[in-house]
Amino acid sequence: MNDGATQKGEQLGIGRFTDDPSRAWTLPSEWYTDPAVFDAERRRIFYRNWWFIGHVEDLGTSGSYVTARVLDQEVFVVHGKDGVLRGFFNVCSHRAHPLLRGKGHCGTIICPYHAWAYNTDGRFCGARGLNLVADFDRTEANLKPIKVEVFAGLVFANLDDAARPLAESAPEVLGHLLDACPRLPELTHAYSFSVDIAANWKAVVDNNEECYHCAGGHPSFMRLIDMTTYRAWEYESATCHTVAGKRGKSLPYEVAADDPVQQGFFSFLWPNTGLGVLPGRDNFFLFQMVPIAPDRTRVDWHFWFMQPEPTSAEAALIAYLRDELFPEDKAFCEGVQRGLQSLAYRQGRLIANTERPDLSEHQVLWFHQRVRDSLTARDRSSPAP
Repeated sequence: MNDGATQKGEQLGIGRFTDDPSRAWTLPSEWYTDPAVFDAERRRIFYRNWWFIGHVEDLGTSGSYVTARVLDQEVFVVHGKDGVLRGFFNVCSHRAHPLLRGKGHCGTIICPYHAWAYNTDGRFCGARGLNLVADFDRTEANLKPIKVEVFAGLVFANLDDAARPLAESAPEVLGHLLDACPRLPELTHAYSFSVDIAANWKAVVDNNEECYHCAGGHPSFMRLIDMTTYRAWEYESATCHTVAGKRGKSLPYEVAADDPVQQGFFSFLWPNTGLGVLPGRDNFFLFQMVPIAPDRTRVDWHFWFMQPEPTSAEAALIAYLRDELFPEDKAFCEGVQRGLQSLAYRQGRLIANTERPDLSEHQVLWFHQRVRDSLTARDRSSPAP
């Protein structure tokens, strides 16, 4: 790395980066390209923060479960016989084979390899041939737990035992979501899709943390919203944006005067989850930016409506995001990633003006500060797994 070489992926040069908004610079370009930085992020950011796993509607009955990956770590969440949602590493304590696949239902968790069995609370039940094993400690065979939290009907997991509750660090976001879409708890999953982006995950987050590029980069989006109403603010672990929608049939998708959602709301939950509500019918969306490699990110989109089959208007909303708005952002992110590898670029100035959020990148600075703090902190009492 240039100017402050990576030492075991722990100490990173920040160049001209500063917390002063009036003098703000971006993080150095190597933070977006260096494999050592990517590895440090895995351990210091994603193993220690809340990761979207699924929705409570998939975990409504005893024994129901969903599996997921936190980067290279396989995990699952299961609805216990006592009604409690619990999370565990998805690895058998015998020979490390994954225990569950996809989502489904189980009375007892049985490893498909050698049939070691576990209760839904993670306690080891038994295995064939244990009478032949000396000094076997059954408690050592229990599944290794992870933290689980439900937020706005969404199930999140955290591999760090010392992690603060998500609701504690972003307590107001759920209220904002309910204000934008009061029928949020009634919505059901209707559609998902995924897109690969040839860019670092931070470049994708950067793009979503500002609308400075919207006027020139998203002409159709500008027809959909009233930018004079645009507001942006931050909490400890979340940023928020709100903007009023316009009405009419000439929009990217139709928004009627009697539609229940007239105010769009978007929130970013640190470190990689976006969620919100768009003007139109009752709706809720989530997208998770999943790091794959230093120069590749997968974005998983999910939509919830009042019924599992989208109406024509809801299908038009999905199509607008999937086929028009998001491809525009994808092109911007991929262009940035190519530019970050240029010999002519290392850091750039940020426009950080909270008085004009439509012309500001102050939430990009907010995000960069958290990345910087995560990768340079040395006072964590709980080591990463």
